[in-house]
Amino acid sequence: MEEQYRGIVSNIRKLGWLQWKKMFFLMLLLVITVIAISSSLPMNENQSSDILRDFENNLPEIDTQPILANNFFIASIMMIPIFGLAIGVMVLQTTGIFIAATGISVDIPGIFLLLSLLVFPFTWLEFISYAAAMTQSVFLILGLSRKNLKKELMRTIFLLITIFIMLLIAAFIETILIYLV
Repeated sequence: MEEQYRGIVSNIRKLGWLQWKKMFFLMLLLVITVIAISSSLPMNENQSSDILRDFENNLPEIDTQPILANNFFIASIMMIPIFGLAIGVMVLQTTGIFIAATGISVDIPGIFLLLSLLVFPFTWLEFISYAAAMTQSVFLILGLSRKNLKKELMRTIFLLITIFIMLLIAAFIETILIYLV
């Protein structure tokens, strides 16, 4: 068993994580920046009401499984080479706009509402998952161009499992907090 563990650790080390980590932190900054800018957008109460009504019709059921399914689906799409980055930015922008609309409905600036969400671990787990997915999108493109796709597919599988676990924990925490409020 220990020998098998060493083999797994050895394979993970071969994936070249140093460059990946640098890109990940840039993507995490992008995630936070896009949501922060979008949550700061001005809108009136009518726009806010329309946005919230549209979101209520499309939001998943408030339970761990639907929240996980929704977030994991989004993260998986973000991993798609080329398109994943564009879709990721659009989803993040939409999230920021939703935060801005929610802020208006409770008479709090959207950016302050975003800052208050940053105290919850589920927010960070989701942001980290999305940044990891978008980072891997870039590395899948690099893997294709460098003819090193096998290595990137191995990393993708590892990251999909890791992202799934992080989003499962996030969905569980988010569900508990929603029911407590």
